[in-house]
Amino acid sequence: MDLEGEGTFEELYIHEILEGKPDTGFIGICPLIQAFMRDKRYSTKVVQEVNSYLDFLLLRAKGEIPTGASYQRHFVLSHPDYKHDSVLSDRIAYDLIAHILEMNTNAELRD
Repeated sequence: MDLEGEGTFEELYIHEILEGKPDTGFIGICPLIQAFMRDKRYSTKVVQEVNSYLDFLLLRAKGEIPTGASYQRHFVLSHPDYKHDSVLSDRIAYDLIAHILEMNTNAELRD
């Protein structure tokens, strides 16, 4: 397939695809969604809810919110019983599950 004359391509990070890259003129998915909601006159409540999801995705894409796997890895690596031998003792596994369950009921732990 010959791509000459069919436009310019650039490799972008996920966060750039989501929020745009103004210096290249690429608008981004989030601004497009926000413009669509504005044009269709979505209610303030719906716009706020969608924006909260978009904000979460953008922060995750930028690495500012850890993935579940990286969060658990950090928990295990910083556990006092972990011996850095790739073995999860029953105590570490129990503490990890208990911590995750507690996060689901205690909003202060999620922040």
